[in-house]
Amino acid sequence: MQERLSKGMKLGAAKGEALWLAKTFDARKRGHRWALRPGHTQNSPLIQGRDQAGRVVGWKVLAKVPQTDRLFDQEVIDRMGRDFYYMVFSPTVRYRFLAKRETYMDMRDGLIDVLNSPEGLPRLEGAVANI
Repeated sequence: MQERLSKGMKLGAAKGEALWLAKTFDARKRGHRWALRPGHTQNSPLIQGRDQAGRVVGWKVLAKVPQTDRLFDQEVIDRMGRDFYYMVFSPTVRYRFLAKRETYMDMRDGLIDVLNSPEGLPRLEGAVANI
């Protein structure tokens, strides 16, 4: 999402795109046929709608459900917890993208490595506290 925002994409559209990308990557990992088709990412249907700020944006669609900023808030932010998302997760991703120039894949893989380590979550909390 940070990459899209840095290129001028509106926040609402960036949230929808991030949700769509996360679901597409997850579906590919799980071997869902629709996500493995060549060109799937380029040919995802778009519908026009308005984001939470009232701006017109194009939403990508998965399983006939528009991937909107409101859906991002429900499926990502509410699930993580608003305090954790806004006080820890989002600033950490922003810092690692802008200051360290890490890609989403680098951040994701680093997080998975930490969570799969014997120390797990306590190690992650310590790492976040040192940022």
